[in-house]
Amino acid sequence: MKTQTPITRIAFGSCNDQAAPQPLWAPIRAAEPDRWIWMGDNVYADTLNMTALDSIYA
Repeated sequence: MKTQTPITRIAFGSCNDQAAPQPLWAPIRAAEPDRWIWMGDNVYADTLNMTALDSIYA
């Protein structure tokens, strides 16, 4: 029987402008969350151009 580790630490984030400085990732990683949940914009991509959108998400 496989035992499962309970999820006890959940981190949340939103509105991450990928062109802006990203100072919070190191403290988030240091907190060692069991799960990360995006609640809002994770990239800013106001385009219908799928090639551009693919590049922005990459």
